Amino acid sequence: MGVFDGGHEKNRLAQAKAKVHEAELKINVSRDQIARERSWGRIIQLILPLRPARGCTAPLEATGRSTMRPLNPLVRVRNLLVES
Repeated sequence: MGVFDGGHEKNRLAQAKAKVHEAELKINVSRDQIARERSWGRIIQLILPLRPARGCTAPLEATGRSTMRPLNPLVRVRNLLVES
């Protein structure tokens, strides 16, 4: 490209850099998500053995409190800690 390309080369370079930056952000988000899932998995593995046995939940069920946990690991861990 010559000096008089109307800035097209500069624009293409800027677009390429933007695409690289976007790809790097996606990679970082994926890495963060994997790290969070692994961390919560370890926390849950540590806490689950501390939960009451299945037969000990009858008083909770009698009061109408559910022993089912939401799928979100953060909410499950919070509920386990609050109930302890």
